[in-house]
Amino acid sequence: MIKILFLEDDILYAESICEYLDDFGHEVEIVTNGIQFLEKTYHYVYDLYILDLNVPVMDGFEVMKNLKSYNNTIPTMVLTSVPNSSLQSFQGGCDSFINKNSDIEEIVLRLESLIRRQYNIHINTLALGKGYAYNIIKKELLFQNNQIEVPPITKRLFECLLQFRTNYVSSEYIEKYVYPPSSRSKNNVIRYHIYEIRKILGDKFIQSKKNLGYKLDLKEILNYVEN
Repeated sequence: MIKILFLEDDILYAESICEYLDDFGHEVEIVTNGIQFLEKTYHYVYDLYILDLNVPVMDGFEVMKNLKSYNNTIPTMVLTSVPNSSLQSFQGGCDSFINKNSDIEEIVLRLESLIRRQYNIHINTLALGKGYAYNIIKKELLFQNNQIEVPPITKRLFECLLQFRTNYVSSEYIEKYVYPPSSRSKNNVIRYHIYEIRKILGDKFIQSKKNLGYKLDLKEILNYVEN
């Protein structure tokens, strides 16, 4: 399930998109102006942003300008009917652009493609070895095709390590990735969630190094599997 924050002031249109994405198991939260959007990003964590450009109070371009100033790492898709706006949108910081006149099916294809791009893979499930696999779209950790229940924050931390699996990831970056800016979380909380992952997958699955952080042991990541 991909958690999406959707900036759109046309409520009927927004609800139609939400209903369609809901059929694919994705969770969408709607806001109608740019200030509300930025407030949500301060207090909550999302997997993807969808923005219209022509919205009240603060338009989509100004929202993207603010996100860029915050060093935003969340994939951002512009979904709009504003003519001749694709170039400016990409210059403003969006990762994908789609016109509202496009087929609605394309929205799902684009947003799932953005999620796969974060993991540098082209299919939805990454095999981890020893019978484990992770579906990045459904956000399911599997053992021999059976789902393992993982707490949401622990799961998000695992996703962070999975995306940067060739490098150590600092505790500071993990904390920023896992928690919203309003959080007052501490590094010892990160260590707790690392412990939770190791309980499931084994102690050797995650390497740690002082002053560098954590990374997944690449010897354990064997291959990719189909959806």
